[in-house]
Amino acid sequence: MKNDSNVAVVTEAINAVIHLSKGLRKSFASNARQLLPLVIDKLKEKGVALVRACQEALRVWTTYCIDVDIADEVCASLKHKVPKVRTETLRWVLDAVGPVDSAAANKLSKALMPALVGATADSAAEVRDAAIQVTIVMVQKAGGLRGAMAKALQGLDARQLKKGKASVEGDVGGGCEASWKARGVSNARCDKQTNIQSS
Repeated sequence: MKNDSNVAVVTEAINAVIHLSKGLRKSFASNARQLLPLVIDKLKEKGVALVRACQEALRVWTTYCIDVDIADEVCASLKHKVPKVRTETLRWVLDAVGPVDSAAANKLSKALMPALVGATADSAAEVRDAAIQVTIVMVQKAGGLRGAMAKALQGLDARQLKKGKASVEGDVGGGCEASWKARGVSNARCDKQTNIQSS
């Protein structure tokens, strides 16, 4: 899969991995970790079917195999030279963090916040916007600004935060909860309230 130039073959290989992941779940965790960098890198490809397969693999892994213990992989991916990979990585985080409880979100946010804040100044607009959305959702899920998280967010532009908040609340109304329920997550919820306070 790593060196195969045939997009259709790679796509089917990833689809096969998805089925294995759903069946084996936690038993597939070590394999999922080994495949994570490869699948994330494939997000740079132009083939729609391949990118969708990669997105689904990432979703399945955080749902069934490795939970949201993904900080190292996310931080590495946010340094990828292709903006599309950085953007898709942030969308993956946004999807993965939705159903988790506040304790898990707080743990992940502490590990990711410096990288997320850095991504809000990315040269690509789509990366900046995605980073703001993830940052706001992280704050919501973690129960508000506190400690290192508040300090990390001090440098963010107020207009960016306002735009990101509006976008997140739009997603809440538009169906992110339905997306999480489709994953079979019983405790999925979208909180319209934000605890971001202007300094």
